[in-house]
Amino acid sequence: FPELEYIFKHALIQEVAYNSLLQKRRREIHEEIGKAIEQIYEDRLEEFYEMLGYHYSKSENHEKAYHYLMKAGDIAAQLYSYDEAQLNYAHALEALAQLSDTETKYKRKVDGLIKQVSTSWRAEPLEKNLDQLGEAERLAKELPGPGGKPGGDQHRLTRIRYWMGRAHYMANKMPEAIGYFQQVLEVAEELDDPELLAIPSFTIGAIKFVQGHLDTAKALLIRAIPLLEQMGNWPEWIRAVGYHGMALSMSGDWVAGMAEAQRADARAKEIKSIGEIALSKTFLSVVYHYAGDLPHAIEAGRMSAEAGEQSKQLIYLCHGHAWRSWAECRTGDFKNAAESMELSQAALQEFDGRVTAADWMAAISAEIALGIGHIEEALCLADQAIDIAQEMGGIFAEGMARRTKGQALAALTLPRWDEAEADLTESLRLLESGQNRIEAAYTHVAWGKFCRDRGDPRAAREHWELAAMQWESSGLTHDLGRTRSLIEDLAS
Repeated sequence: FPELEYIFKHALIQEVAYNSLLQKRRREIHEEIGKAIEQIYEDRLEEFYEMLGYHYSKSENHEKAYHYLMKAGDIAAQLYSYDEAQLNYAHALEALAQLSDTETKYKRKVDGLIKQVSTSWRAEPLEKNLDQLGEAERLAKELPGPGGKPGGDQHRLTRIRYWMGRAHYMANKMPEAIGYFQQVLEVAEELDDPELLAIPSFTIGAIKFVQGHLDTAKALLIRAIPLLEQMGNWPEWIRAVGYHGMALSMSGDWVAGMAEAQRADARAKEIKSIGEIALSKTFLSVVYHYAGDLPHAIEAGRMSAEAGEQSKQLIYLCHGHAWRSWAECRTGDFKNAAESMELSQAALQEFDGRVTAADWMAAISAEIALGIGHIEEALCLADQAIDIAQEMGGIFAEGMARRTKGQALAALTLPRWDEAEADLTESLRLLESGQNRIEAAYTHVAWGKFCRDRGDPRAAREHWELAAMQWESSGLTHDLGRTRSLIEDLAS
């Protein structure tokens, strides 16, 4: 902005000149610059919100600094530049702290803290988000309600509980997340806030999906998708559509699931959000996996991890490597699967092991150890996965881990047949109870091998015939061919 700037040949000269001014004169200059920008660029002021916030901060006009820095944060958030948004919100709250204590100030602080969490809940540990939300909750409880009635600002308290639910969801604390969202839904209609109606419904659907209750998840997600579309909330729409696609694929309809995952991916590219692109690639990785296209599942996982690293959102880096590892494991490439899972675990450590689908990753790790032939390690990892899954109500991950544990018990030098059969029985029960039909078919395959090795070919055939029926119904020709080969080998 040459109209507003002095030109210095060297930055040090500029710094010396600036520092030579009296502090009062510096404040006056920054104030004058701010006013000049407001006048000259009145018709496109949104382009200069961050600059205005800076100059008014330096002029100690804290009211205007707060105003423009919050607006700069809002615009950055709309453009999915979450790091920039967080920084502007933090500076806005610093400016707000300089103002006199009033009811308006406290309302603004609550709103600012909520906005900070709204841009950091996927990237920051649960404890940091809860500290900010806890401060916001304390203030909101002291604010009067409508008409000055005591008892707290219920609308703000509801939004705080909404973000507490989202933070707990990201930390894989699913029962706690559902509890917060149910509190939100109880008052959302009364508050007439579409976001508080749509997103809790979507997120409970996402939680039910991660837990493995696929039919319940699909019903909730289908209800949320049109609401999110009406709101134009494309990041959450991408999530809802992507989760719906994965749920369809895992329950046996990968064709419909692929269409949904591709819809989510196309929208992520359209809005040009690197975080949403990373997320959409995880959806594609899982859907390709259940479509039997493991090379594409591996590639989508790699792309998700790469985009997650670019976006500085470690959750996507963690998930991308994990789903890549899972697909590599299912191809029999256990060495690369173990390496990919190590990369996932390195990112997971940043969250102290508390991220969405941590129980899935634990179950996959057990499956990899079994594939490598590390039987005792597989047993240990399977038990860990079962513990994590039970803590968050995850029947899907527990079903996978029970299958791996049963296979490992049967593979011991002295097989523990009865215990193995009990785990396989429980695996099938859990997976079928959630309509996880594809993984249930994998348990039938594993159980058939168990029966064959134990000397019960009739039972082996029954399990493999049930698996073959699922493969045929879902159009999974590769799995169907392998299972029919097992049946043919049994007959010979």
